[in-house]
Amino acid sequence: MATGGTPISVTVDPSGRYAYVANYSDNTVSAYTIGSGGTLTANGAAVATGGAPVSVTVDPSGRYAYVANYGDSSVSAYTIGSGGTLSANGAAVATGASPRSVTVEPSGRYVYVTNQGANTVSTYTLGGGGALSANGAAVAAGTAAYSVTVAPSGRYAYVANQGDKTVSAYTIGGDGTLTANGTVATGSAPYSVTVDPSGRYVYVTNVVSNTVSAYTIGSGGTLTANGAAVATNSGPYSVTVDPSGRYVYVANQNTNSVSAYTIGSDGTLSANGAVVPTGVAPSSVTMDPSGRYVYVANKNSSSVSAYSIGSGGALTQTATSPFAAGHSPVSIATGP
Repeated sequence: MATGGTPISVTVDPSGRYAYVANYSDNTVSAYTIGSGGTLTANGAAVATGGAPVSVTVDPSGRYAYVANYGDSSVSAYTIGSGGTLSANGAAVATGASPRSVTVEPSGRYVYVTNQGANTVSTYTLGGGGALSANGAAVAAGTAAYSVTVAPSGRYAYVANQGDKTVSAYTIGGDGTLTANGTVATGSAPYSVTVDPSGRYVYVTNVVSNTVSAYTIGSGGTLTANGAAVATNSGPYSVTVDPSGRYVYVANQNTNSVSAYTIGSDGTLSANGAVVPTGVAPSSVTMDPSGRYVYVANKNSSSVSAYSIGSGGALTQTATSPFAAGHSPVSIATGP
């Protein structure tokens, strides 16, 4: 089933009842109801965003959604209504140049946006009704800051810097502001970064190196490489960890596939069976909060693929998958 134009990002709300997809070429965000077996059903018409939306997330309360608009350097806010529908929550708020990723920290008080064109990360306070207000000046990141994530503790944030092959670490202050906490080397073109549910490990996909790197989070949130990077298929654009902290999934854009990995006792990864086919150019992978389903946004086939997780973390495509997205879906994600 097709989506809107160029779906590039996908996320699932904390209740596990709704999924949202940012459609890059349509300038819209689509809403879906998650049904029996992980199936998706379109939930009304897609809602307008700013120009070229590339990332979508939902706050921990499940009341608000946020979309980073790469084309007009803004972030849009939405209220999630009855049945999961979206309504715009005031005018979009300015970001730095070319925002690429948006996330909400676990307390639901602050929003972070990476600005790829400005090499910075911006902080916003989430106010009444979910409205955003800038929280001080943007903080320096590495070159071409691409993806941002926050540890489950809410104390540390991490940014994958595509241009200089690094991950930046930050300490989050009591007012949500960021303080730089060192950088570590990655492979070539790190695009996606995530933290496991235990808050002990960080995983980064390296698109040009065709690998995923693992790091241990140490005292003060600093990162230490956790063994050699592990091979993926070509073009690993996105990475996610299941809620149990046992498995990692990687969307491989150049080979139209998703790979599964088992997380060892020390956080290292081992390949978990054969890769599974997706639609064309998968650019984002996420999981539902129950840990039963995986969703992948297929940028060039305007669809979202759904998979059930079986024994040992293996994936099986669900009945009637893939599902239509907005035009060209770009990203899908669960929660912050």
